[in-house]
Amino acid sequence: MPRQYSGTFPLTGLSKCPECGSYMTSMYGAKRKDGTKKRYYVCGLYHNNGRSMCNPNLIPADFLEKEVFKRISGVLSSNIIMNELTQRIND
Repeated sequence: MPRQYSGTFPLTGLSKCPECGSYMTSMYGAKRKDGTKKRYYVCGLYHNNGRSMCNPNLIPADFLEKEVFKRISGVLSSNIIMNELTQRIND
């Protein structure tokens, strides 16, 4: 049975492993002294089948989410996209 994680990983299944192209999945690191755990995205092929299939390719979740959302925000705020969206809504 797959392990259930609490918390949010909005890019699970959307981001891809840079090495094998498999979808990235969620993972928590070891518990810290303060009781928190660091969130990571990890290669799904590695997560399910081990190192014989791929490497972990751990990406800190906070970093990946911040970069992706920053790029999405930049694209959505461009004048070309805004004009196209406005035109489609008005049509």
